[in-house]
Amino acid sequence: ALRDIKNTAVKISIETVKNLINNSIDKNKVEKLNTKSLEQAEEALKLVPGYIMAFEHNFLYPLVLTALYKQSSKSEQNKFLIEIDSCENKMAEWAGNCPENFKHKHLLILAEKARLANNYSAIELYYEAINSANDNGFIQYAALGNELAARFFLEMNKKEFAGIYLEKAVKLYESWGAQAKAEELAAKYPDLTGLAQHKHLPGISDQLDLNS
Repeated sequence: ALRDIKNTAVKISIETVKNLINNSIDKNKVEKLNTKSLEQAEEALKLVPGYIMAFEHNFLYPLVLTALYKQSSKSEQNKFLIEIDSCENKMAEWAGNCPENFKHKHLLILAEKARLANNYSAIELYYEAINSANDNGFIQYAALGNELAARFFLEMNKKEFAGIYLEKAVKLYESWGAQAKAEELAAKYPDLTGLAQHKHLPGISDQLDLNS
């Protein structure tokens, strides 16, 4: 019986993770996700500690919650923050034990938390997360980091910086083999990638310009 429960838990978590990574930034798609199913997957994952999908779920789950946050009710936002903080605390522990595998994930969660607060510290966190993912061979999460950073700059109405990150995201998704995702991004933001005419990615030193 326990084996059947675990198999069901793995099936739920795999399907959930697929949904999370496919819908990580598209708000129209994210809004259609059933948060109840995410909560069920969260509970199911407790039955399979150490399974690789548990790590991925614990990373992608808070990213979906941050995407849902601003259009949610106050009570939902409070609940989301508790869930996000819980996942971030777990990821911080894992990042401390194995930074090669988890540092970039932890930094991306921190960056998204900063974005929710409209805090420009998100810039450096995205930048560090992308570098860490690249350095350790996680091309897909370097791409995701660039995509999420672009969303931050779009929210701040900084389209030139958003274009830089979007162009990087498209190229990285292509390198990873996610051609459909790359084409989707390019089609969604055709005007923005044309703004990315140089290779400088904004970091903490650019904040004075960004505030202008």
